[in-house]
Amino acid sequence: MATLSEIEAIEEAHRAAQARLGIVGAYLALADWNTVSAVAAAETAAGWLSRSLRMIVGIRRYSRRIAQSYYQLARALETGRSLGMPEYSDDPEDVTMSGLRKQYLDLLLEIATLDTERPGADVEGAWLHDRLNEETKVAEHDANRRRLRLEDSSLDRYIQALLDAADDSDSKVEIDDFDWLDDLTEEEVEQAFGQLLLANAVEVQVGAVKALRGNDELTPDMVLDKAAESHLSAGSAGAGKVDKYGISAGRDAIDDAIRGDGRVELFARKCGPNPCYWCAMLASRGFVYTKSSANLTKRSTTVGGSAGNFEEGSDGRPLDVRKFHDNCHCTIISRWQLQSKLPADNQFYQESWNKVTEGLGGKAAMSAWRAFMYRRQRDQLAAIRDQVNSQNTP
Repeated sequence: MATLSEIEAIEEAHRAAQARLGIVGAYLALADWNTVSAVAAAETAAGWLSRSLRMIVGIRRYSRRIAQSYYQLARALETGRSLGMPEYSDDPEDVTMSGLRKQYLDLLLEIATLDTERPGADVEGAWLHDRLNEETKVAEHDANRRRLRLEDSSLDRYIQALLDAADDSDSKVEIDDFDWLDDLTEEEVEQAFGQLLLANAVEVQVGAVKALRGNDELTPDMVLDKAAESHLSAGSAGAGKVDKYGISAGRDAIDDAIRGDGRVELFARKCGPNPCYWCAMLASRGFVYTKSSANLTKRSTTVGGSAGNFEEGSDGRPLDVRKFHDNCHCTIISRWQLQSKLPADNQFYQESWNKVTEGLGGKAAMSAWRAFMYRRQRDQLAAIRDQVNSQNTP
């Protein structure tokens, strides 16, 4: 694989770190859903709700810190100037490229080892670590419990790529004044997301059971079986919300930075290894999203990571490059020079979009693109299965 430029390695690591945080939150929320009764969800959901909100708080702390560190490091790499003071220092004379690199790497390592090393100073991080280890032990002795394969979200290769790409420069970094917004307090998290979690998981299950009990064609056993099915679906939906609400802190931090950064020139959608067709379409637009084409007139205080429409699609509807669906692990990347190179994956999606949708527009173009992405995902899964089978063959 070709060596990434340092800024691309920084971006890849940031996206992967946010994804890992979201996966941890979703897994723990889904594991806790076992404490919620399938037939009496409203009466038994208090503990699940309380722990899910605590998970969101912990994840948001990490999500915002790593996003701020990413933005400051990437910006300094292109401009020699940080946006606001970094976390590690309050002395403007002490801010250097090596300091920003170390701060970013330390945060990545803390997220990478959240399941194995207990953070000493971060109370919420320590709580997440303890919950991960507690659930791991339970899953080891319960065949019915879903086990988290954190190795699937490992940051090792991203950290190594970052180390390979970084140079040893230690130039001084100038500071552009900027006050990064504090994240939501525990009380604000509860106010912002408590009712949403109830509505998207608990109340969904309550409604499903009510409908089942009102169906005279179902026997009591059939009601219980179908209630168990809807219980799993509702829990998965709730877990997806914990994922989204947790890492929305980092998205809001980047959104806020772009709004207040007088030097930023370009930004684009950054996808993970296997994005949905919609996210890949947004990534295919590349660096078409500029400050002049976006409504960036005031700083963000959103909590959903879903503000902003940057341009109009061919069907007249806005393309929401900063809108993220549940279980989405895309991020926004920025550039501070107009001639900045488009990352390889964005370039791939851009070239593919042009080929796949040539001569098409509107719904026809999106249908062709959707089919292309589904075929690509199918082929990728087949390749992975073949690789696994070949490794298991004597």
